[in-house]
Amino acid sequence: GIRGRVPEDSMNSYWNIGQATSDCVHFVYSDEIDLSDRSISEDLRKKNILVLYLDYQEISRSGEHIANIIAEHLELEHAPYVVRSQPKIWVPFSDDLIGKSESESGMVIIIDGANLFLNERPRDFFGLIEAFLDQFDRWLKEQKPCHLCFQMEENSWVRNTFSQ
Repeated sequence: GIRGRVPEDSMNSYWNIGQATSDCVHFVYSDEIDLSDRSISEDLRKKNILVLYLDYQEISRSGEHIANIIAEHLELEHAPYVVRSQPKIWVPFSDDLIGKSESESGMVIIIDGANLFLNERPRDFFGLIEAFLDQFDRWLKEQKPCHLCFQMEENSWVRNTFSQ
């Protein structure tokens, strides 16, 4: 289970996503998932942590910018964002995530199939990381969990655990 266990490389797992920690961006491969962590989803619900699971293939097919898809699901205040100038879309997105920190107990964003995201839209991939890290300190100061998880290969356990 997640209590009392600290993996050698915690950046490659889901074990601490219910905790406020600076270990907040995760790149997870299927062979690194510990299926004994089945209680993660239940622990997140008990703590009222907002969990957003997205499958990158669905995002890609939609043709929408990932910032707008995340914003729609999280009901961010200023969405949808105008995709005129690529880097500028991340400024209001990051600001809206800061605003979300005032009303939520914690937040976890999981993107399944992130290897495709990195291959198809590397600028957006890194833009999302930068925007996430830009707003992250607000959550940490308030001791609220805030994590961005890239499931590098699509994984049915991740889908089944977090897509509810």
